[in-house]
Amino acid sequence: MYGASDPAFAPFQEKIDAHSKLIFIIPEYNGSFPGVLKAFIDALRHPDSFSRKKIALVGVSSGAYGNAVGLSHFSDVLAYLNADILGLRIKLANILAHFSDGAFTFEVYARFVEKQIDTFIEF
Repeated sequence: MYGASDPAFAPFQEKIDAHSKLIFIIPEYNGSFPGVLKAFIDALRHPDSFSRKKIALVGVSSGAYGNAVGLSHFSDVLAYLNADILGLRIKLANILAHFSDGAFTFEVYARFVEKQIDTFIEF
C-alpha cells in the first residue's frame, strides 16, 4: 500500500485532493482511534495529502470521555502530516444515550456541534 498507486484507491485520493477542509468523526476503538483509519491515512499520497488542509475533529464514544484520547492520538498524526487542526474539538460521550433517529436528544451536544461548524466555516 505504501507508495503503490492502487487504482481502486484513486477515488479516495481524488476526494481528499479536491477539498481544503475535512471533518473526521472518529469513534473510540480500544481507547484510541480505529486502526483502519490509520491504514487509510497511510494509503494516501505522502507527504502532501493533508499538508495545510484545515481539519475539524469530532470524537464519539459510548463511554464517558467522548474519545478524548483517540482525538489526541489522531491530532499527533495530523500534526506530523502538516495539517491545520481546529482547536475546538467535540467529544461526544455516552452517545447511545444522547442520539436517536438521526438527531441529538441532548441539546448541549447539538449546540456544541453547531458552534464547531460555525467556527470551522470561518477557519
